[in-house]
Amino acid sequence: GAGGGSGSGQDQATALSAGGLSRLPINLKNHNPDIVILELGANDGLRGLPTSETKKNLNSMISMIKSYRAKCILIGIQIPPNYGKRYTKNFFNIFGKLADTNKVLLVPFMFEGFAADRLYFLDDNIHPNDLAQPIILKNVWSVLSTILSK
Repeated sequence: GAGGGSGSGQDQATALSAGGLSRLPINLKNHNPDIVILELGANDGLRGLPTSETKKNLNSMISMIKSYRAKCILIGIQIPPNYGKRYTKNFFNIFGKLADTNKVLLVPFMFEGFAADRLYFLDDNIHPNDLAQPIILKNVWSVLSTILSK
């Protein structure tokens, strides 16, 4: 997701999947997690970046996570339809394909159950508000709980 930040080019660049890829190695090394929930790519899509670039970055991150013997849960993202049917579909399909290829768990769509209801979003109509958080928790927990119980 997007951070607060001052809106400088530097801040915006780190909110992209490439920024996540550059920050991941040090975070894996410092924290040595058992589970990583990977939720990146929305800003790539909102900027209309090539889906191949987002897919490559996420794939590299998944490989890195697995090399640390951590379990990975990939969070699927959809972007608004105003980017065109083909781009929107190709973008959404990245996540399922990566989950299948890499044999990682997938939360198909974090905003499932409220995506079309503006009541659950901040004024920007992109970021979920506090009302959405219990639904997001339910969506993620439905997958996360399956590996915590093992």
